[in-house]
Amino acid sequence: MKIELKRQYLAQATVGDLFIDGVFHSHTLELVWKQNERRVSCIPEGEYKLRKYRRLSGKNAIEVCNVPNRTAILIHAGNDATQDEDGADTQGCILPNAVVTLANQQVKGSASTAVTNKLYGAVFEALKRGEEVVLKIS
Repeated sequence: MKIELKRQYLAQATVGDLFIDGVFHSHTLELVWKQNERRVSCIPEGEYKLRKYRRLSGKNAIEVCNVPNRTAILIHAGNDATQDEDGADTQGCILPNAVVTLANQQVKGSASTAVTNKLYGAVFEALKRGEEVVLKIS
């Protein structure tokens, strides 16, 4: 399975469109690019293998493997990637969203849980069948 994330870098956040085997799946939110700095930057463009990951809470997520100088980069639900006094829902992870809006210098998403669960279903089924799942970020 091939997943492609096509990014657009904004001053407030990084937004993107996520495709599964060439078919649009969802929008995404990430932190701004800050030279791949831990907890405050999105990850570098490139190709990464994905695997199932069990969070400390016991919930499943998708891990983006072999990110240079980074660990525990996940794809998980969240609606805010704007780092401000309210904080963000990510510290470098990828947040799938159904809708992404820019208002009052903040980038927000919506319906993240629903589209993230749909992505989990597709990826986990592919992994269960023994398929390699690759994420290409450009």
